[in-house]
Amino acid sequence: FFETMLQPLPAPPPPARNGWAGAWLFLSDGDAATRALQRALQATGATVSEVPVARATEAEGLLATQRWAGVVHAWNLPATDPAALRWRELLACIKAAAGREGEPARWVFLTSRGANALAQSPLGGFVIGLQHEHPDWRPLQLEIDAGETAVEPCVPWLLDTTSSERRLVLRSGVICGQRLVEKTVAATPQAIRADGSYLITGAA
Repeated sequence: FFETMLQPLPAPPPPARNGWAGAWLFLSDGDAATRALQRALQATGATVSEVPVARATEAEGLLATQRWAGVVHAWNLPATDPAALRWRELLACIKAAAGREGEPARWVFLTSRGANALAQSPLGGFVIGLQHEHPDWRPLQLEIDAGETAVEPCVPWLLDTTSSERRLVLRSGVICGQRLVEKTVAATPQAIRADGSYLITGAA
């Protein structure tokens, strides 16, 4: 038997030069977590632009015409209902990015680990689909509390160009990855009753 578990991961190696992070576009509305992530990226030499969901059409234009090292989608973080995940705006941005020629940006999707986690779970399935349709975008789901500000451990993973991780969780300042591990199942003695009937299947 196997089960999935979250296990702490060592950080990927840092780059050899400053300014390597490039330009990042944040589709976010100024919550504490994304602002902290922006500051952490800027500390590595990155430039950051933020577009709130109220100006989603502006984001479409930026994605269609400019080259970005990465895009962080966080319009969904305040959502408490799956219907409020800003699907229309997100799909329009995806379409705009797909139509631009040249080197693609890395897409990072922030989802909530807090009380809104269940409502935002459909976005995890969307990211899996995007990983198959646009593997060159290296889509990553990053689960984080909306009020989290100690986000520095996330930055090496956002900027890493070799990692195959698809879902990461920031938990108590530690980045964890999902792993399939063998599950230990304790043997439970079974009593054979004389008044019972038993079906035995399988080849000899």
